[in-house]
Amino acid sequence: MTKLTHKQEKFVLGLIEGKSQRKAYIDAGYSIKGKSETYIDREASIIAKNPKVSQRYEQLRQEVAEQSKWTRQKAFEEYEWLKNVAKNDIEIDGVKKATADAFLASLDGMNRMTLGNEVLANKKIETEIKMLEKKIEQMDKGDGGTEDKIRQLQDAITDVISSE
Repeated sequence: MTKLTHKQEKFVLGLIEGKSQRKAYIDAGYSIKGKSETYIDREASIIAKNPKVSQRYEQLRQEVAEQSKWTRQKAFEEYEWLKNVAKNDIEIDGVKKATADAFLASLDGMNRMTLGNEVLANKKIETEIKMLEKKIEQMDKGDGGTEDKIRQLQDAITDVISSE
């Protein structure tokens, strides 16, 4: 990695913190005395486009993204740990509001994580059923026989369920 100047490094860190280029430029210590806003914006843009600076920004951005990864499994394990600690405290010290709240919150979190996908799947199936009902209405307007309509509906519902 190419070494950045102190100001360039502070500029990049400002961008990583979510600051605008202008704010990062000012906070990095670049001279703004007597400079117009247009000048400051232009200079900040030039620094941001500097290959060394943009490379460092991308490197730090990837590091932050990697650190912030929070898998569903890790989250579930944290809920499970909280549940077990709270349950243990309840067994030892009896029911207290804080431990009971922690226990219930962990169960709620675990349930939401587990049931969240099922809710989405159910909504998808409900939407597809509504679409099929509309197709049946359209078919009713045609000359097709009732048995054909029922068979088509059964096939469509079977397809929806088997795709889940």
